[in-house]
Amino acid sequence: MTSPYEASPPDYIVIVDRRVNYVDVPLFGSPGYGADLMQWIQQNYRTQILIGHEPLLKNGAFGIKILKYSHGPSITGPEITTLSHR
Repeated sequence: MTSPYEASPPDYIVIVDRRVNYVDVPLFGSPGYGADLMQWIQQNYRTQILIGHEPLLKNGAFGIKILKYSHGPSITGPEITTLSHR
């Protein structure tokens, strides 16, 4: 699952927390379910925007994370922007 991303990494990756309560599926990034891809993403991407809470945690809080490929041109200004709903 990781090799297509390694061969042609997208500029951005968006991780969205989506609970599927009616199916017994572990969280993406768990061992046996995307762990290798999630590790590769963590090594090669930097968070640009976090909306809500950190996604894919077992706390039940919703979040969206937008990550940018870190081997591209450097970004000026703050590296992470956090947006929250009040």
